[in-house]
Amino acid sequence: MSVAVYEKGQPVIGVIYDPIKDELFHALKGQGAYLNDAELKPLEDTSVKHSLIGINSLWLIPNEYCDYTKFHSLIRDLRGTRIIGSAALEMAAVACGRLDGFICLRLSPWD
Repeated sequence: MSVAVYEKGQPVIGVIYDPIKDELFHALKGQGAYLNDAELKPLEDTSVKHSLIGINSLWLIPNEYCDYTKFHSLIRDLRGTRIIGSAALEMAAVACGRLDGFICLRLSPWD
């Protein structure tokens, strides 16, 4: 489940709940981001060869949405890829350092 509140077009609060892991990610504008009660620390730089990114495998094979070959050199240089299946949870995984990045080409505000 993911919910966000916008005021005058600006994000104010966001909440993502993962019922399988019983984890609650939340952030309040200007007050940091949290996983359950623990504040998330700033992320450290990671080289591409040590990075694990979330990417839908659709972007890596022939498809009608993008030139999939543009990702091949990046994917070859990465430590690995994953797909969680929820854009909100993949972005939360980046925020808490479980993933080093997330690539998706067709997100909407509700994602």
